[in-house]
Amino acid sequence: MNPTIIVAGFVVLLALLLYYMYREKAEPAPTEPDVIKVRDYEAQRAAEKPAEALEGQAEEPEAPPEEPQPEPAEPEPEPSEPSPEEPKPEAVADDLESLTGVGEKYRALLRAAGVRSIAMLAGEEPAPLLDRLTEANEAEEIVKRLPRPEDVDDWVQKAKQQSA
Repeated sequence: MNPTIIVAGFVVLLALLLYYMYREKAEPAPTEPDVIKVRDYEAQRAAEKPAEALEGQAEEPEAPPEEPQPEPAEPEPEPSEPSPEEPKPEAVADDLESLTGVGEKYRALLRAAGVRSIAMLAGEEPAPLLDRLTEANEAEEIVKRLPRPEDVDDWVQKAKQQSA
């Protein structure tokens, strides 16, 4: 047999093999994410439920819309002065911002955990507060990295100094 024919046949077979291998890679299969967040799953299920409910219902004639009844006018209450015990919402927001060593994201995390002011932070115990911060971050995903226990302890100490 002629070696040129053998080499040519081998090259053709190799070309066909490569063609079939790369053809499969050219058409990527749709991939599903390995991990789905519970919040995303629940949102997806909630979006599917109304569609399923509509499919199951037979078409019913719509009732004519009822005319809205005018509601009796109620007198508006007069704005009352905020009591000195309850700080104004603006003052509470500014209160946490004056705490040194706490960034914007950690202030948002503190608010999500229920700490609204330096006085509230001064009355907290660091370990339970860190647990609440962890729970709040799991629910709302505010920060990528949770504060260290030393940081939370430092915040509480600074809050006690500022509120004294």
